[in-house]
Amino acid sequence: MTYMDRQDVLNRVHAHLMAQGVPCGRMEEANNFEGETHSMFKCRYRGDAYDMPGLKCAIGALITDEHYYPDMDIEAMPVVAVLDEVYASLGVEHERQGDRFFLEALQRVHDKFPPAEWLDRLAAVAAKWELTAPGAA
Repeated sequence: MTYMDRQDVLNRVHAHLMAQGVPCGRMEEANNFEGETHSMFKCRYRGDAYDMPGLKCAIGALITDEHYYPDMDIEAMPVVAVLDEVYASLGVEHERQGDRFFLEALQRVHDKFPPAEWLDRLAAVAAKWELTAPGAA
C-alpha cells in the first residue's frame, strides 16, 4: 500500500509557494446573508492563461497535468473529487486518517495569509503535524 508522505508534501508545497511568491486566485465580490456586498479572496487550483498564467495554489501544486481539469476550479466541485486527483497525482493508494486535514491546513496557508507570512505558517503546520519545518536544519 502506498500512503501519502506528509513531509514530502510539505516540502513540495513550501518550495512551490516560496518560488511563486503570490497567491493563485483573485478578489471577487460576494454577498453575505444580509445582502451586503464585500470582497473576498477566491482561490484557484491553477491560474488561467489570461490573468494568472502558470500560477498554482498549495493544493494545485500537487496535482499533475494528467490529473488536472479546469472544472476543478468551479466552486461547486466536490472536495472529494479534487482529493482523488491529488492522491492520484501523488501515487497515494490509501488515505490515512488526517490526510485531508493536513492538506486543508496547507491550503489555508495559501488562502488566508499574505505571502510574507507563508514561511511562518508552514512552520506552524509542520510543528502541528510533527514534521520538520522546510528550511530548518
